[in-house]
Amino acid sequence: MAAKLKYSIGGNAFTTKAGITARCRDIRDATPDHTLVAAEPDVAFLLDLFSRWHDEWDEKTSGGFVGFSTMTVRANGKETRCFAIQTADNDLIDISFPHAIRRIETARTPTLIPQVLRDFRNAARVEIARQTMDYRAAALSAGTPCSVTGLQLTSSNCAVDHQGRSFDELLFQFCQLRGVNPLSVHVGSVRGVQARFVDRALAHDWQSYHQQNAKLRLIEQTANLKIPKVRIGWDNLMQ
Repeated sequence: MAAKLKYSIGGNAFTTKAGITARCRDIRDATPDHTLVAAEPDVAFLLDLFSRWHDEWDEKTSGGFVGFSTMTVRANGKETRCFAIQTADNDLIDISFPHAIRRIETARTPTLIPQVLRDFRNAARVEIARQTMDYRAAALSAGTPCSVTGLQLTSSNCAVDHQGRSFDELLFQFCQLRGVNPLSVHVGSVRGVQARFVDRALAHDWQSYHQQNAKLRLIEQTANLKIPKVRIGWDNLMQ
């Protein structure tokens, strides 16, 4: 019988996603709210999990990354304990481990996204993070409820959504217009954590394009995760 597929996360091997989920719950349940995860193996495990598979990692850490904590959030009338990112200015931004685990590729995943494309997309998110953060702050200040659920939005339950054309659609169209091949773009990092474009002219061009074409809205996080994803033909660019 063939050996079961193993997942290696933070130096730990898991045979199933259920095992990864159990490890996350153990760490969460052992960490009181608003207290940093202290054990180095636990921090390494969470950092590897979220930075590799959570699609909002770069956006959520754009304010700086100090460590992982836990918090209790209320959504759809239910309280849930979750992990949170503590930023350099002591903000707590919740981050979902079930969402990250769902995104881990399996043997049944039909199309694996090349890591270089992941890095490119992550860098593109970081480059426009200031725009989304400024929009988030302004929308929260205005007190507008979620247009999807009607819930009052707070810093702990909201997400910035690209309405109309998704983030990936905008980035793909930018690449088409500029003749950019994601495989040829050099991606560096800020403080070894946040991806960024080494070519700053490309970064500024993308920032301007996003500023002019993105239509943002603030919605409740659970509603944001339920929005269907548009399939992007990246293969057409990566020749």
